[in-house]
Amino acid sequence: MPISCQDAPIVPTIATKLQHENFHDIVFGRVFPCFAWVSTKVDGGWEQSKACLENFPFNNAVAQQTLDTVIDTLDAFFVFKDIAARPPKSQLSIKNVDLIKELKALKNKKYNSDFAFQTDIQNIASSLYDAHLSYSPLYV
Repeated sequence: MPISCQDAPIVPTIATKLQHENFHDIVFGRVFPCFAWVSTKVDGGWEQSKACLENFPFNNAVAQQTLDTVIDTLDAFFVFKDIAARPPKSQLSIKNVDLIKELKALKNKKYNSDFAFQTDIQNIASSLYDAHLSYSPLYV
């Protein structure tokens, strides 16, 4: 059963791991910014939302698996890869996007958070300006 610290429910295993003299600061600020925001029961601003999302740690093994899945799926099913890599001449300023090459380049990039990693994939997908393609990470 969850315990409570100033009206913010916390799973007991987290609470027992955080037996520390600065428990309140750790749980409600520095270590778990999502708890700090949620515990206030008010809508947060961009800074609080971003701090919460950036708190999700980057896991290289999960990132590599994500990239492998995204690359394999798009390589097999996204039929506009070649056109995106070499778009036809037009009045529009459309940049060349080698989708698979750009995604593979992320495999060697270092990240401070899962949010930064997911944002890079999202930005590559968005750079195609193709309504048939989107990437939206889930933060649960």
